[in-house]
Amino acid sequence: MARLSERRTLNSHNLDHDAKAAVRFKDLLVAGSVITGVANLIGEELLKQKYPDGVHGLSADGPDGVQNFRRYFKVMGALNQVFVAGAVAATPFINFGLFNAYKPHPIRSFFKL
Repeated sequence: MARLSERRTLNSHNLDHDAKAAVRFKDLLVAGSVITGVANLIGEELLKQKYPDGVHGLSADGPDGVQNFRRYFKVMGALNQVFVAGAVAATPFINFGLFNAYKPHPIRSFFKL
């Protein structure tokens, strides 16, 4: 919910094309991080269903099929971290776009007093 109100605030400003593209790109990165996070939760539940007694750290010498889960969590975990890091890295570009969009005119605002 906070993300949606933040997006509405960003769209209310007169952002240039690059800043709008950065906002859209960050939205995609945030969506990717949510999707991969949910996929990891689903994978954990599937692992618990398949091995109710548990497996010890998804080790290489575990039961058959554990290697598939191990590869899955390795790929999905790395992908999730890439999405999150990208979303964090996109934030300064959006802030610079907001700064450029907000061009106060000190002389005009002085005469409005």
